[in-house]
Amino acid sequence: MKMDKRDIENAAKNVGAGEKSGSQLLQFAVICLAIASFFTTAQGMRSYIFNGEPTIAYVTSGAIQGILLALSMNLPRFMRRIWNEEKSNVFTKAIIEIVLLILTGISLFCSSWFSYVYIAETVHKGSWAMDSELLVQQIYRNELYDASDYSKAYRTYLEAELGQEILNLQSLANQLPTQASDFNMDWESERQQYASDNTVASSYMATVINQLETAFVTAPSQENRDLAAQAVTEAQTNIESALENEQTKLEDAEKNLNTYSNQINTLNQQITNATTQAEIAILRETLSRYQEMQSTEAAQQQTSQQEISALQNAQGRLNVYAVNLGLSNSTSSISIKQNLLEMQTELFRDDPDVDSLRNLATETFANLRNAESLSTDSEGESSLSYSNLLTQMNTLVLNLNDYANVKSIETVLYDLMNKLRNTRTASINDEEWKPVWQMRIENLKAQISTLPTFVTSSEDVSEITESQQRILSEFDRTKSCANLDNATRRYINDHNALEQGTIYLTSPYRGLALFALVLAFFLDLSGFVFGVVDLGAKESKNNSRIGGNSNQETMDVPKIFKSMKEKVGENESQWSIRPTANSYKVVTGNFRCEDGVYYYGVFENGIHKEWEVVDDHAYHKGIYLVDNVAARKGVALSEKHQDVIFSNQGFEKMPQDGVYLNGTLSYHEGSLLFEAEVGGKSDKSAENDASPYYIANVEEYVPVHCYAPRRDENITQPAIDLAKFPMKVKVAVLALNPECTRIVAIYLILRE
Repeated sequence: MKMDKRDIENAAKNVGAGEKSGSQLLQFAVICLAIASFFTTAQGMRSYIFNGEPTIAYVTSGAIQGILLALSMNLPRFMRRIWNEEKSNVFTKAIIEIVLLILTGISLFCSSWFSYVYIAETVHKGSWAMDSELLVQQIYRNELYDASDYSKAYRTYLEAELGQEILNLQSLANQLPTQASDFNMDWESERQQYASDNTVASSYMATVINQLETAFVTAPSQENRDLAAQAVTEAQTNIESALENEQTKLEDAEKNLNTYSNQINTLNQQITNATTQAEIAILRETLSRYQEMQSTEAAQQQTSQQEISALQNAQGRLNVYAVNLGLSNSTSSISIKQNLLEMQTELFRDDPDVDSLRNLATETFANLRNAESLSTDSEGESSLSYSNLLTQMNTLVLNLNDYANVKSIETVLYDLMNKLRNTRTASINDEEWKPVWQMRIENLKAQISTLPTFVTSSEDVSEITESQQRILSEFDRTKSCANLDNATRRYINDHNALEQGTIYLTSPYRGLALFALVLAFFLDLSGFVFGVVDLGAKESKNNSRIGGNSNQETMDVPKIFKSMKEKVGENESQWSIRPTANSYKVVTGNFRCEDGVYYYGVFENGIHKEWEVVDDHAYHKGIYLVDNVAARKGVALSEKHQDVIFSNQGFEKMPQDGVYLNGTLSYHEGSLLFEAEVGGKSDKSAENDASPYYIANVEEYVPVHCYAPRRDENITQPAIDLAKFPMKVKVAVLALNPECTRIVAIYLILRE
């Protein structure tokens, strides 16, 4: 099919129209994305930077979005202009363009990041309180369990160390010189004193006498003397316990005897006063039972008295044995070894008494120091043994202090674990958990900080398992406290925007944060990229046109302004100022009063000025005529329909400016048209059934001053623009020239 030139031109026009429509739609989408980013960026700045101050946040966000929107539409053009600047060298141009790109990147990052933190905070709002508490609880639980495992392993290690140290001390104590004297006693006679005695004391004494006879007669040796000393000490402890038991029995028997005696006296009185034989029989039966119990308790009282007497005698005799063995002398080797034995016995219990161990260790250390001072004049192995004992005893005391500390911490950690079992997870909007967990973390840090540090060689841990060795070697209290501090800083304390956004992204619940980040960068990057791409396409097209025809118009200077230059000259700022028969000012709502003089913000011929007024009342928003007699006063425009009348329309009518209310003002092929709204029709509009009607012929570049009351701003445009964009007005004033022959200015109050 053959196409002529006109078909090709029409097809090109259709393609151009489609491209223009798509470009406009894309620009509209970019502006919408910028508006969305404006609000999200402002909210993010308001929350994290400006402490809830909305004004500064919105102004800053508006500036950032304005910069990004302008750059998205003009960045290639700016860079081309910089690069084509002939007065600058290549290095300077490159630096300027790099700075421009860096500032663009910073603006993009600021906008996107604050949008991200706001969106992330919004999407996390229903879950972050619970999520952050769970994360704090998880870190707290891990560090608590690690500290508990370390304290248990360290206690086990210390128990093994203490046991070995006590054995070493006992071995050194055996090298001390004995201070026990030889007994000159008839051990058989001693034994016979308890042979016919069936008391508890006799059983204890028989064992002690046999041990003493072996140590000093049958097989005299230091080892047997130590065993004898141990037997004496154990017998003293047992007899003291038995003595306390018998004394308790004796006190109970005396109380019971007093009770029974009172009951018997009461029953005898009741029998004497009884009136019937049946009653007397019951009372006598009860009396008989109490008399039997009285006899039994009296026998128990006598037995307890005998036991107490025998135990006291045995106790006295044991003291004699202790003196001869050297047990009464705290500096004797037997006393020192006896203390070590008691420490060993206490340590091997399931739950050793730490206070008792430390008291025994302190007492033994003091006894050794006194014994060493008494042996300073002696020479040989005894003096060396005391020194070695003191050195190792000092180490034992230090380890016992660590042991006591570890046991105390272990108890506290156990209590913390019990409290953790009853922990309640926070509700969605519950912020009370933060101070509670802050206090828990501080308590745990205090316990971890006081744990002793494990420093030893592999030879010293042979008594503990490999898992315990690994726990002791891997635990780092500094790292543990740092983890707890990090949990406090990340999930409990307040943060700035950069920290909070990073915390969202690095938490285990980062899915929502990634979604918010993608959405935030989409709002800025997509609009910016689409704007640059769209502009780049336009620039390429325009450049090709310019290169093909050097006389063709460029897109930098629109046709409308070229035509205006031809009509009004090069001074474009004067095209909108025309002399009129009546002077009009559009009064805004801004004014101030000083010494009875009002200063109003007004628009005169589209230019914002200050109008000094001396009048007895304030002016409201609207169009005012300047009083020709008193220039410092104005007269409010009477908002009544008034058709424009020119001077050449007849002598019977005076020329007047036109006033049109509540309608749409438009322009078509040199004619000014007005269409009244339903309910606000003029007489003529009513006759024409609200259809646009002709007012007058108006030049294309007559200035139209459009004032928007809600936005409090004025835009001045040529009348020809009304052809494309008709204006809905509340009031339209058509101002005539001084000769009243044509319309030279139009003042509009827009209907918003």
